[in-house]
Amino acid sequence: MLHAYRFGTVDQMHSGLLRRLATGDAETLDVATSVDTQLHNVMCHAKSFQFDMDLKSMWLGEFRWNMLIRQYIDPVALENFLNAIQARMPRRTSRGVATLRTNMVAVHQNASREWRKWGSCMLAVTFRRNPTPQITLHSRTSYIGYIAALDIRVAQHIGELIGERLGIEVEDMSFVWVVDMAQYHGFKSMAATLMDPEHRELIENWDPNDRSKPGVRITKKWLLSMQKEDAEGKLYGDMKFGQVRRIRKRMHSELLGIDPETNPYAGGDHSVGSQRKAFQPLPSRMLSTLDFGKLARPRMDLVSDLVAYAEEDEEALDMTAVMAGEG
Repeated sequence: MLHAYRFGTVDQMHSGLLRRLATGDAETLDVATSVDTQLHNVMCHAKSFQFDMDLKSMWLGEFRWNMLIRQYIDPVALENFLNAIQARMPRRTSRGVATLRTNMVAVHQNASREWRKWGSCMLAVTFRRNPTPQITLHSRTSYIGYIAALDIRVAQHIGELIGERLGIEVEDMSFVWVVDMAQYHGFKSMAATLMDPEHRELIENWDPNDRSKPGVRITKKWLLSMQKEDAEGKLYGDMKFGQVRRIRKRMHSELLGIDPETNPYAGGDHSVGSQRKAFQPLPSRMLSTLDFGKLARPRMDLVSDLVAYAEEDEEALDMTAVMAGEG
């Protein structure tokens, strides 16, 4: 199917896609699996690039942003892109479409998992000035309610940098997002729904045997699984799947407000000590305050960022060892 949507702002775009994927009826979705719901061939247009969210509301920290931009943005290519726009699009009537291709992010794997086996998630950002300034993000896929907000922020900040060169506010630019496959993940995206009182009530009261809203059903099943682990007193270090462990930890610190100093689920047999620890509550950090400043820092700073993020993500844990070995 082809899904084309128009929104007034990018804030409305993100919330609208989340609503369609997380709480939409089965017949409105292209695919629903045991872990996600999907919309294919998605094209969204927002009249204004007005967008902001708190990283905390998605159970993410700034280190996830730092890791993302280092993976996808080449600072030299970015500077060339901005210079070309400044030189060739000085007037409102300037023609052409400037393109910034993102880095090809390599497949990464360990003994049990493989990441990005189908290729990079963000593919390119383009800009046109005529007839109205427009930023377009081209994506292979994105998790709405999770990393999607960071992907959008990448495009928004590129728009801000363009605006500084041309004297245009990013809110006065339109935004188009072309996504081959937009996804809502049953546990990775659950922060966006559980932290919203209306969505949370819907999920908590949902009959897991009711298949009419696949996104709600999937999240309810993962929530019940984590609640079962809580009831059994399962320790973090005894959980086999690191991605679920991260979400369960965040659910305890961000949603339930369990004190990390007295958290009864800390401990277990995991070989890495950080995986056994409880999380501290995340600080509030608005997307609008994030920029590309970390791109200019030395390579070993990326290892430091990965070490910080390794407490949250198995991929970062493995990448840390690889990069440290490369020197």
